[in-house]
Amino acid sequence: MLSETDYQEAVRRYKTMKVNGHERQRYHALILLSQGYSQCQVAEILLVDEDTVRRWVRQYQEQGLGGLRNHEQWGGEHGQRELSPEQVDELKRVLSTEAMAGTKVGSGWTNKAVRALIAERWGVRYSKSGMRPLFAHLGWSYQRGRKLYIRRDPLDQVRYEEETRAVLAKYARNGQKVIPLASDQSKVYLEGTLGRRWKQIGQQPIVADGARQKQAENLYGAVHLGTGAEVAPFAIDWQDSDATLRWYELLLAECPQGQILLGRIKLPTTPAKKSRTGGPPSPGSP
Repeated sequence: MLSETDYQEAVRRYKTMKVNGHERQRYHALILLSQGYSQCQVAEILLVDEDTVRRWVRQYQEQGLGGLRNHEQWGGEHGQRELSPEQVDELKRVLSTEAMAGTKVGSGWTNKAVRALIAERWGVRYSKSGMRPLFAHLGWSYQRGRKLYIRRDPLDQVRYEEETRAVLAKYARNGQKVIPLASDQSKVYLEGTLGRRWKQIGQQPIVADGARQKQAENLYGAVHLGTGAEVAPFAIDWQDSDATLRWYELLLAECPQGQILLGRIKLPTTPAKKSRTGGPPSPGSP
């Protein structure tokens, strides 16, 4: 089967643990065939089918030992053909301009989704581990996603402060007793909401957290703008309208006198208010 020179080289490569496991298996197959084992026996020993052994033999006969090696750049399943340079360029474009099913552009790709894409468009099948060299060739890395937070810019912050001062000054001129509060709600998840995705190096994927079904503690609270004291802290396992109404009840119970002026930091609206008799906060004015 193998020439004497190729036999010695195949043995050397098979014994080198740095060689890829699939590649070592191919050398092992041809070594066994050279020792007199049949293709059926080799298939049984290596736990593969006979067609696979025959394919390895054909690769050796056509290309020598070089035909048994994994591709140096991006690997893949043993015995497969790799993507052409043109296909790799097209793959890079697709991954950057299109989105994985159920996601948005820029949220990254999973290994499984990219393998499915390659199989669908070019009929080439990669193993999970075989994709890693290809990702490295594309300049992609495996990164933890992040949420996209909307933050107030400095102009919004100044506007918020000026509008709040104007509202408080109006009540002061009228001599009305006011309890100025800044409120907010927060959700603390008890389990991870974001996984990892493959994305270009230096471009962290922005992934929708899909966290509505995750267990969490929902926190309500307010801070007195004059004293800085915490007012009516409240925690519940689910945030909905009933929970919000319950928090308002606690707020009214803790502030039994005077009109409550409640401002919420919520983009893109300006500070809102809720009076004791006026219903929910108004989004249009402080």
